[in-house]
Amino acid sequence: MVDMHSINTLDLNEEQGKNYLNIHLKSEDFFLSKLFPETIYRFYNIQSVVTPYQTDTNYIFDGELTIKGISRKQKINVLISKIDNILILNARVEIDRTKWGIIYGSTKFFKFLGMHKVFDAISIDMRLELVS
Repeated sequence: MVDMHSINTLDLNEEQGKNYLNIHLKSEDFFLSKLFPETIYRFYNIQSVVTPYQTDTNYIFDGELTIKGISRKQKINVLISKIDNILILNARVEIDRTKWGIIYGSTKFFKFLGMHKVFDAISIDMRLELVS
């Protein structure tokens, strides 16, 4: 579960419009966090992947991603590793935001956007550390 009120742009500073972008991402143009305060991923199957490299994905999670109340099947590649008593899950997934009704600035839905075009692909990076 992701608290959508916690959205925070890391690659801009205040002078570059960080606060404006954070507010805009929480608005009805994007995630509408007032009505949909959570994004949820529920997995229902985990498949082990054999790889010769320790830094490659070694599991695939099959599940369902819910954004703005819309649920879609989504696979996520995960690297699971262990350091001492800490189990670490690193994942990266790229989604097409328009499949979850986030169409602001999308050339699939609007023409002549010029510099207002927003790419449809969203990359999500996750890291979870479980301590025993």
